[in-house]
Amino acid sequence: MNPEQIRNIGIAAHIDAGKTTVAERILVETGIERHMGRVEDGTTVLDFLAPERDRGITIVSACTHVPWGGCGINLIDTPGHVDFTLEVQRCMHVLDGGVLVLDAGAGVQAQTETVWRQMKRQGVATLALINKCDLPEVDPLGAVASLEERLDAHTLLIQYPQTGPKGLTGLVDLVERRYRTWSGGKGTLVPLPESLSDEVEVLRSELADKISNLDDEFLEHCLRVEESPSGQADPQAMHAAIRRVTRAGLALPVMFGSGLSGMGIDWLLDGICAYLPSPADRLAWGSRAGGALRLPAPDADAPLSCMLFKFQDQGKEELAFLRIYGGTIRPGDELWNPRTQEHERVLTLARVHAEHGEELASAGPGQIVGVTGIKASATGDTLCDPAHPLQLEAEPPPAPVIQRILEPQQDADRPALAQSLARLVHQDSSLYAHEGPSPGQWTLGGVGELHLEILAGRLAQLSGVEPRVGKPRVTYLETIEGVSTGTGKIERTLAGEVKFGMVSLAIRPQPRAWSETRTLSSGLEVTLQPEISMPNPGQDGKSSSTGAVAPNLQPQIEFGPTCSIPDPMRSGIEAALLGEAQSGPLCGFPLAGIMVTVVGGGTRPGQDSQAAFAQAAIVALRDALGGDETQVSVLEPTMSFEVEVREEFASAVMADLTGRGAQIEGFRPEGTLRVIWGMVTLYSMLGYATGVRSISQGNATYSLRPRGQRALTPGDLESRGLSFG
Repeated sequence: MNPEQIRNIGIAAHIDAGKTTVAERILVETGIERHMGRVEDGTTVLDFLAPERDRGITIVSACTHVPWGGCGINLIDTPGHVDFTLEVQRCMHVLDGGVLVLDAGAGVQAQTETVWRQMKRQGVATLALINKCDLPEVDPLGAVASLEERLDAHTLLIQYPQTGPKGLTGLVDLVERRYRTWSGGKGTLVPLPESLSDEVEVLRSELADKISNLDDEFLEHCLRVEESPSGQADPQAMHAAIRRVTRAGLALPVMFGSGLSGMGIDWLLDGICAYLPSPADRLAWGSRAGGALRLPAPDADAPLSCMLFKFQDQGKEELAFLRIYGGTIRPGDELWNPRTQEHERVLTLARVHAEHGEELASAGPGQIVGVTGIKASATGDTLCDPAHPLQLEAEPPPAPVIQRILEPQQDADRPALAQSLARLVHQDSSLYAHEGPSPGQWTLGGVGELHLEILAGRLAQLSGVEPRVGKPRVTYLETIEGVSTGTGKIERTLAGEVKFGMVSLAIRPQPRAWSETRTLSSGLEVTLQPEISMPNPGQDGKSSSTGAVAPNLQPQIEFGPTCSIPDPMRSGIEAALLGEAQSGPLCGFPLAGIMVTVVGGGTRPGQDSQAAFAQAAIVALRDALGGDETQVSVLEPTMSFEVEVREEFASAVMADLTGRGAQIEGFRPEGTLRVIWGMVTLYSMLGYATGVRSISQGNATYSLRPRGQRALTPGDLESRGLSFG
């Protein structure tokens, strides 16, 4: 297929906004499915995992391909829960366009803001769909206002909804002045009523003014037509201008409808094809913070370049999802991974439809496909022509903020559990797993309670054994203030030979360009930081030597300009220091945000030993950390929260949050609901789902997202049951 006819789009939303229902309706409208799946019945095509159908939420992104209006749309239904936001982040990295779905009764919600930021950061051109317009007493135009107020979006109202006591009754296409009504679930185009004519012309004129302020070409068109008999902007010129400003990320066209009833979904598909970019357009319009987005040209004859962005179980095999940027891929092709410096062999190639697929003989630029045979690569890796190496920019995963201990019920279950855990870690780069110190006992790290709960269930299903799982606990780190020095010297005789090594080093806090320290009115000091990431564990499910610390927080090792330690000894010193940094001196948590400079040491030609230098480095680091001038602090994660609760329960919820030490930063009414937001430590919110459900009698929802780290006081350490090392 010609890349200009392809649309790679993702559907994203806050949980329960109806995103998956919209995707299911698209499958019916395009003829891919005959019957409409329902989330509440567990019959959806795109939510195909058992936990998704049981809970009625999307956990993993699901891909499909639908035809519409001469275009082939590769559609990805992304998760709405904040614990699975990495799935959204990975998908947005390879998509060209997106549909932001909002609940007509709720407008912008917490996760709406998160996915909007992800779309903007990745340069994904976006349409907004105000969903659930068929419900009574909703306010679709109020939802549009929330887009402008909370997202600071430049909205383009290209449709105008007509609502009655039972919801949406009609929809006006302002660009082409078409009017559609619905009765019995069927839409009919009818002449525009005289009673609406004047209002429609005013709204269309306002739309033209908004576009003119963003697009000079359309402004010139409007100036020309003012002198014509009609005096009205041409619909085709308006469509073209909307396409330009949307693809440039300057505006957010807004459409209305209902995924459940199907109202307006065909017009949404028209909008996707008309306004969202093709892979060829993305080269011209794509941008990211910090500079232009550089992608290979979508040329079928160019050297192959693609990005692996997702894995999915397919029986005993793993299906790897690839976005092809340039070149053509076929079964049997050999691919090169520049990160691992290894070759991969494509066994099968398929166009994916949820958990099924249609085998393909080849696929070209712009396509999203599933392949088997990928063994040594991870999500975010570039796969390319071995003769033309290329490294595409990858999105790092977030650091884990919460942990659970997992172990088999009996020792015989350990191999099956280890194998299945390694597979899950391979598929989900936000999952951290470390075995030890007891064999068969793993520490799982993730981004939320629900994340780890779901993964524990999937692990049991995949391995066929039911593991014992501990209660959730917070991931803590240690860091230092001030500068300290240390020296270590090892001189031992082994097998009649003297082994010698001597290391002198200095430690200091890293320059904290990654953080901003803020003191709130209560005196609580919070360190805010951008999204942080961590390395993938090894294929065996164990962590690498760098542990659970994000790369931009990991201890940095450098050798000073006057350091005389021989080069062959330096790799052992670096590995030993990183390993020792996994246990801090205060409570035994990994060290983060420190710089270790090896300033010198002693050598004895003929007696120098890499093992002795490594041990000397460990002694030197312990010496430095134990210095009187070194202050060590324990850091714990803080979270931004947002709670939506019925008005009558708002006071009780606020009192409970205050009791948990939360800093209330805002409060606003939204119809019969009250929205409360602020900052709180993750420790204080463990088990909050049960608490808020009890307080509100089930009439509240909440979301948490990582915000940063804060240093614990001695009193905090005691209250959390943390002991000094």
